[in-house]
Amino acid sequence: MDSVVPTPEELKRQEKLMRRIRVADDDEIHEKEPPTPLQQKKIDKALREIINETMDDGSPVKY
Repeated sequence: MDSVVPTPEELKRQEKLMRRIRVADDDEIHEKEPPTPLQQKKIDKALREIINETMDDGSPVKY
């Protein structure tokens, strides 16, 4: 069974990733305009395509 203790290389990699990740404060997140109806249609179509691709394992579920 493998050890659960991370190696020094993994620790360095995690530290590097954590330095890159910065959580935005609430006041930094600006409210966006809602999408126009045309934009919403395009978004819905793209999401349907993605869902259908991932569900394309013989499952009868289609959106």
